[in-house]
Amino acid sequence: MLQLDLHDRFAVVSDIHGNLPALEAVCRELAREGVEQVINLGDSFSGPLWPAETASFLRDRAWPTLAGNHEGYILSGGGSASDAFAARELGPEVIQDIARLPKSLRGRTRREASVLFCHGVPDDDCRPWLHTGKPGDYTPATRSEIARHLTPDALALCGHTHLPRVHRTRDQRVVANPGSVGLPAWLEQRVREPPPPTFLLVEQRAKLRVTVRSAPYQYEYAAQRAETNSRPEWGFRLRTGVFTAPAP
Repeated sequence: MLQLDLHDRFAVVSDIHGNLPALEAVCRELAREGVEQVINLGDSFSGPLWPAETASFLRDRAWPTLAGNHEGYILSGGGSASDAFAARELGPEVIQDIARLPKSLRGRTRREASVLFCHGVPDDDCRPWLHTGKPGDYTPATRSEIARHLTPDALALCGHTHLPRVHRTRDQRVVANPGSVGLPAWLEQRVREPPPPTFLLVEQRAKLRVTVRSAPYQYEYAAQRAETNSRPEWGFRLRTGVFTAPAP
C-alpha cells in the first residue's frame, strides 16, 4: 500500500460527485486557509453534473485520490444512471486513470502518527463507518459499532455517507468523515436550505485536531444542471440536502 508523507496540516475531501462549482468553492476556502496538501476519499465523478470537467480539475491538482464505490460502478458498467452518465462523459483516458486508483491509503505525519484513508470501512467501500442504515435513513453509529472496524491507526478517515462526523475513541484514536463536497446531506430529513459542501482540516499539535469546515456555493446552478440532464431528483437533493431515494 502506498504510504503518504503527511504534512502537520492537511485537508480531506470526499464525495465530489462531479459538482465542479462546489469543488471550486472548497478549493477557494483551502487557499484562504493556506492548506497545501489535500487527500480525496473518492466518489469523485458519478452524477449528472460535470464529471469530465471535474476530472480535468482534479488531474491538474494531482491530489492523492481513492476509488470509492461509484468508481467501481463506472468501471464495471453497473450502478445507476449517474454512473452511466459519468462513464459516457469521462472518456477512455480518464477511465484508465480511475482503474489505477487505490481503494485505501496510509500515511504518517511528521510526528509519526499513522493515518488510514478509506471510502467506507477499511475492507468495504460500500459500508458506512460512522453511521448505520441506508442513504436517506442514516443514524449515528454507536461506539461499539464504530469499534468493529477500528485499526491501530491514530486517525482513520472515511467518506461514503455524505454526512460529516468526528468521533474520538476512549483511547484517543479518531475516526472522521468529511461529509460531501458535491452532494451534502442533512442527517435529519426535512426540506430546507441545503447544507454547504464540507471538508476536514487535520492538524497535528500535541494531539491530532480534526475539524469540519464548510464552503458555501451557488447550489442552484448545480441543481439546474442536474435538471437539464434529466435528473430532477438530483435537483431536489442539491436544493434541500434531503435524500428521498437510494444513493445517487
